[in-house]
Amino acid sequence: MLFNRNPGSRPATRLGRIFLAGFLAVVVAATTVAQTSRNVPDVTAMSMEDLMNMQVTSVSKRTQKVADAAAAIFVITQEDIRRSGATSIPEALRMAPGLQVARIDENKWAIASRGFNGRFDNKLLVLIDGRSVYTPLFSGVYWNVQDVMLEDVDRI
Repeated sequence: MLFNRNPGSRPATRLGRIFLAGFLAVVVAATTVAQTSRNVPDVTAMSMEDLMNMQVTSVSKRTQKVADAAAAIFVITQEDIRRSGATSIPEALRMAPGLQVARIDENKWAIASRGFNGRFDNKLLVLIDGRSVYTPLFSGVYWNVQDVMLEDVDRI
């Protein structure tokens, strides 16, 4: 049997139902995110002692004070991202000291630290929600496929 005449099983109808379910899921998720309020501290009004006691999640994947971290840490907060007008993660990373961010063309970025700049820099560990976004196929991070809304980023 080459054709199924049952109208409920047509690919277009199934695709429409899948699209409708996905659309409803996005609407529900968006309203839930909009209803949650985030308390972002104003770091410009904090004293030096308060800044040193700020909690960060470091490479060890545990929350600790900035002063107790084993490496130099620079935190870009959600407020910093909003004020900068950045529209992508590479643009937001331009605020971090020690990172070289270069735009190769309209959607390709070269991001590196310590002077070894290239489109696919394999000496840089990039984690999104604790997971590596390293792409073995390109031997680096393919920045234009990272689907992250900057409004959802809490801190970098």
